[in-house]
Amino acid sequence: MTDDPEPRAVTVALQKGGVGKTTVAINVAERLDARGHDVLLVDLDQQGNATEGVGLAHCYEAEHTLGDVWDADSDVDIHDLIRETEWMDVVPSHRDLDEVENQLRTSAYGVTRIRNYVVDPLLGDEYDYIVVDSPPSIGPLSDSALVGTQNVIVPLKMREASISGFQRMVEQQLRPLRDEGGIDVRVLAIVPNILEGDGEEKRIIRDIEDSPWADRLPAFARSAQFDASPGPGLRKRVAFGRAYREGKPLAAYDSENDQLPRLDELADIVERGAVDA
Repeated sequence: MTDDPEPRAVTVALQKGGVGKTTVAINVAERLDARGHDVLLVDLDQQGNATEGVGLAHCYEAEHTLGDVWDADSDVDIHDLIRETEWMDVVPSHRDLDEVENQLRTSAYGVTRIRNYVVDPLLGDEYDYIVVDSPPSIGPLSDSALVGTQNVIVPLKMREASISGFQRMVEQQLRPLRDEGGIDVRVLAIVPNILEGDGEEKRIIRDIEDSPWADRLPAFARSAQFDASPGPGLRKRVAFGRAYREGKPLAAYDSENDQLPRLDELADIVERGAVDA
């Protein structure tokens, strides 16, 4: 654990589905909580996978949504949405998040809503860390998540579709936020995820190491790990899926799983604010 880490909010995002984004968000939040931190997980994905993955599927149809929180005519406060679990507190997803996103789309200040109504009121005072599971698409909710946290972890499958999704996020979100809005969202880590061990994975990891993003690869994800077992990245494990189906993080399902040290390293990165700091 980093000594006296500063409070930090981070979004887990990629503009491509099926990369294990929600798995990373849930388990990084749980690993931070296991270190004694107060952690809030915010599920902004309309599909509600993170909500279901921590046993809160019944909250998907709750009475209030984030839209009520920032409605000037509503008395709903962000605390009215927060639910407790054994591992971390959670702002669940909701069946009406598409409508909430439409509200952001028509608001001149929509991109600041997560910052103004979630991060600023809670980070540091009530929570040491806020982890946001972003929608897997470019839009007002994902923009608001990135603006609100100003830090992002990017999970990637070692396939060209994921690499293209990352390139789109950089070109269509991160760069415009920096150049037009003056908001420099930091990529804390690029996380090769759901690896099984094939030549394409090896090629793409080495391509990343030869790119300007090389310093965002955690030590466990670098090509030097090809010479060690179990290999680089977060590996594909049946336990991840089984833990999800039981509505709990990996550590609560399988406390001896060989991927937990790697999730701990991601928690270290969130504490430090960089892969190497």
